[in-house]
Amino acid sequence: MKLSTERLLHLVYSTMEEINDKLDIDFSKDTVEIAFFVPNNGIAVYESFCSRFFPKNLSEQYKSEGFFLSFAAMAFVGKEKDGILIREDLDLSLEEWHHIILHELAHLLVTREELNGENFYEKYCVNYADNPQDDGIINAGYAIWREFSAEVFALDLDDSIMPYSINDASNQINKLLPLIVPNEPIAKEAMQKILNLLFKSDDYYFAKDEEDFIKRIEKSKAKKVLSFELVIRHIYKHLSRECAWEIDIDFIRELGFLYTMNIGTAALKNRLLNQL
Repeated sequence: MKLSTERLLHLVYSTMEEINDKLDIDFSKDTVEIAFFVPNNGIAVYESFCSRFFPKNLSEQYKSEGFFLSFAAMAFVGKEKDGILIREDLDLSLEEWHHIILHELAHLLVTREELNGENFYEKYCVNYADNPQDDGIINAGYAIWREFSAEVFALDLDDSIMPYSINDASNQINKLLPLIVPNEPIAKEAMQKILNLLFKSDDYYFAKDEEDFIKRIEKSKAKKVLSFELVIRHIYKHLSRECAWEIDIDFIRELGFLYTMNIGTAALKNRLLNQL
């Protein structure tokens, strides 16, 4: 059943209160602006929303074909207040909407923790490196981390998520793996989703250490995911730190490099296997 705009707005504010109670945060109508759109009026709503509160976002490629069909909600980080743009014509359940809103609010929380209040994207993802290749690696690493970290936070906050093992998630992981190939538009999204499935599993929580976690993956029905073992190990080491939400350029560049290297190696292995 499609939720009305009023009910969606009520859900946003009640989810803010839920997070405030759990984490002692100050999300409110005064700190987070909300706007609603449908694909047909997406450009007009986006321009009005950003002109008022987030002018830097007007430089994004929001006029590209299919942009407003590609997301259910989008978080905006500002200097004085934050915002969320929500697509209101989607036929989603209350539980699905609740998690989407948790995810977007988590973006706002995590982004402010990354560089002690600075914006990582603005500092490092726009013409930071000396060459386009390095810029691409940094952007790939941050694209994966940004969605992964927000989803980890959202899953922690979502009481409706039931415990599961990597074996339980093996079908999802194995369906996502073939999407992580060169020139696939949603390859980074697939990588992020796989990482979330791995690092929110019981196997991660109960693993004694990094090696035990890798062994648990090896014994699972999703063992093919170890074609990205270096990426998995890199994330594991970072999450083991005391301040897992804090990042620096070295961590993100390494994540992007390992992902890019692994995606090329995986593509080569698949090509060789298909020739046999």
